[in-house]
Amino acid sequence: MKSKIIVASVVAGLAGMSAGAFEADVSVSADVNFASAFVGGNGITWVDGPMLMPSASVGINDTSGVHHTTFTYWAGINLDDTQGPDNPSDAQGQITEWDVMADYTYTGIELVTLSAGGMHYAFPKLAGSYTSDIYVKAGVNVLLNPTATVLYDVDGGNSGFHGDIGISEGYDFDFGLSVGAWTKLTWADGDYGAAYFSADGDDYSGLMSYGAGLTASYGITEAVSLNAGIAYWKLDNDDGVLGMSYDAWDAIDTPSPQDNVVGNISIGYVF
Repeated sequence: MKSKIIVASVVAGLAGMSAGAFEADVSVSADVNFASAFVGGNGITWVDGPMLMPSASVGINDTSGVHHTTFTYWAGINLDDTQGPDNPSDAQGQITEWDVMADYTYTGIELVTLSAGGMHYAFPKLAGSYTSDIYVKAGVNVLLNPTATVLYDVDGGNSGFHGDIGISEGYDFDFGLSVGAWTKLTWADGDYGAAYFSADGDDYSGLMSYGAGLTASYGITEAVSLNAGIAYWKLDNDDGVLGMSYDAWDAIDTPSPQDNVVGNISIGYVF
C-alpha cells in the first residue's frame, strides 16, 4: 500500500532536513522465509534445524529520494524439536526469537550510503532474556560495494562493540531475475567477544567469523518476488561460544556448530 503523507517538521528535523513539513511515500511489505538453519549476522548458529522466519516492514521515503526510514518486525519459528542457544527445550512450532528494528538511511551523498538505527532482540523460551544493539553503517556504491558496520550492545551483561566489513556484487537480467554474491568478516572487542565468542568468559577480541553466499531473486509480478540463497559461515575461534565449548553444546542436544551451510527460500510481497 503506497500513499502520500505529510510528516511533521520534528521528524524532518531529526532526519537532517530543514524545518517544515515534507511529502513522503509510505510502503508496507511482508516476507516469509524458510531456512535450513538460523545463523545470526555474527556467524553464530542459534538453531541448527529448519526455521520459518516471517517479517513485516513499513518504509517511509521522502519524495526527494534521499531520506529512508524503515521499521521491521521479524520472528523465528522452529519447525521441529531441534534445540539451540535460544530455545533449550520444547520449541517445535514456537517463536524462539523475535526482533524489532528501526533504520534511517541517507543517500544524499554521491556514491555513499549512510545508515543508523537500533535492534531489540527477545528470546521467549528464555524467560526475561533480551538484548539490544545500536549501529551506524557506511557503504560506497562502487565496484564490489564495500560496507562497514559498527554496532554497540547496550545491555550491561553483554555490552561491547562489534561489527562487520563486507563486499557484494549483483546483476539484474532483463526478464526479472537478479543474482548476487557477498562475503563478510565480523569482529568484536574484548567485552562482546567474552560474552558471545568464548567458552570460558575470557576476553576474546578481533576476527570473530566470516561468511560468503549467493543470492537470487525473481520478480513474479510487480508486487511479488521469489528469493533464494545459500551461505557458508565459519567461526574463527576453536574453543566455543556463549560460555560453553562446542562439545558441551552437543552434549546437551543444543548444537551450535563452528561452521554451517545454510540454504533459504522466501516469498516477498509489497502491498
